[in-house]
Amino acid sequence: MCEGSVLLSPGESALDEWIQLIGTDRVLTESIQHYGNTTHEGVSPVDAVLLPETRDEVAAILRIATRTRTPVSVAAGGKNWGLGSRIPHGGSRVVLDLCRMNSIREVNERMATMTVEPGVTFREAAMHLRRAGSRHFLSVTNGPADGSVIGNALERGDAVGPYGDRASHVADLEVVLADGRVLHTGMSRFPVCQAKSIDRHGLGPSLDGLFFQSCMGVVTAMSVWLRPKPARFGHLLFELSKEDYSIVDSLAQLALRGVLEPGCLSLWSPSKVLLQAGVSTQYWRGSAAFYGESDAHLGAVAALVAAGIGEHAILAFTTEAEEPAFLQSAYFGWPSDQSSKAIYAPMGFEPPEVLNPDSDRVGLIWLCAAVPFTGDAFSGMMAAAESVPVPEGITATLGFSMHSARVLRGFFGLHFDRDNPSAESSAVAVARRVRETFEERGFYPFRLGSPLIGKPLENGVTERVLDSIRGVLDPSRILMQDRYGFNR
Repeated sequence: MCEGSVLLSPGESALDEWIQLIGTDRVLTESIQHYGNTTHEGVSPVDAVLLPETRDEVAAILRIATRTRTPVSVAAGGKNWGLGSRIPHGGSRVVLDLCRMNSIREVNERMATMTVEPGVTFREAAMHLRRAGSRHFLSVTNGPADGSVIGNALERGDAVGPYGDRASHVADLEVVLADGRVLHTGMSRFPVCQAKSIDRHGLGPSLDGLFFQSCMGVVTAMSVWLRPKPARFGHLLFELSKEDYSIVDSLAQLALRGVLEPGCLSLWSPSKVLLQAGVSTQYWRGSAAFYGESDAHLGAVAALVAAGIGEHAILAFTTEAEEPAFLQSAYFGWPSDQSSKAIYAPMGFEPPEVLNPDSDRVGLIWLCAAVPFTGDAFSGMMAAAESVPVPEGITATLGFSMHSARVLRGFFGLHFDRDNPSAESSAVAVARRVRETFEERGFYPFRLGSPLIGKPLENGVTERVLDSIRGVLDPSRILMQDRYGFNR
């Protein structure tokens, strides 16, 4: 088992073999320390960055790592800002960056699927579909637009619009194991199966879940599901007319009845509204998206929503005919950097053309928790967040998105200028305390960031079973990922 840090320098076995395999231009050992930067205090040293371009190169790299017992961490461009970026884990000082594996292998218009490699970004996927005149769109994020589609899915990240729960709308994972073997999940284990990109679970135990938020293998391709473009689109903006959070229960009922779709509802605190939209308000603000096939369809949905929540909030319903800009927004699969630009607000300067919060000294920490879709749970998480004092120089925000008809995802953010010494030094401690408070009140994380923010999950039966499985897939423990407690 690999323990502690492994220092690499020219002349060492693994490094020399990697250079022989893919060349000096793709085994970087100089000017790479930005790979160890993130958006809060703490820097991880990096000795080498490997840039494979094919699945077979990944397999060969991992065979060398296993034979020489050299641990590696995996990244796909490193835009995981606020959640650890691309810093190496578990004592590894080698980053396997898959950003050059950027092929879109297939778009199946009939089945509405797209098969991509890890280096394909949301922007590239959207542009490909647009150039091809596709009838479909991919649910994307509001930032960063150049984030990895596969990286976002494997972290169980969220996107805007239907199919925004990325991890639930993928299939056909191609996975390279630590010994170089290639595993295909679901029906794709059968090479000529006609349902391989659309039947995700396949026959027998479903293995795909092992490769989300884990270090069991390196995913080198994945089929993601697309949504047909609607004939009509409606957008609802609402502001709570008073601090009456029973509106959340009414929204949940609309979701259970299918009026609201997962990924199509968000709720922002006043501080988040100010940071994201530059609008000062004392009330929570919500937005919802609706996709319809006719004016009558959209009108019926609007009437149901008004009947469901109209007594709780001030409503403003708009269609794409009134606001054509919606057709060029994330709601229609066109990614933007809106949210990523907003995190520069505490810095006192305009975001640069090329965003790089890690190097620009932007301070950002996200805490992500699963929350029951009820008014009590909504107000309970809000109270938990407000119970932890936040020092001057740090702005705290809270927002929720609809993950399903039963679950909200809560996003607590700490925003600060890393060149402010007091804010920089206290932000991690505040984040740890907030996470502890959330867990004390039953709001557990669905996604974790840097290990500095808190301890791994409890070492119970589930963790021991997963560690046993990892021992089969990666007996030398060369694939490192300590955010989720795998590097014991």
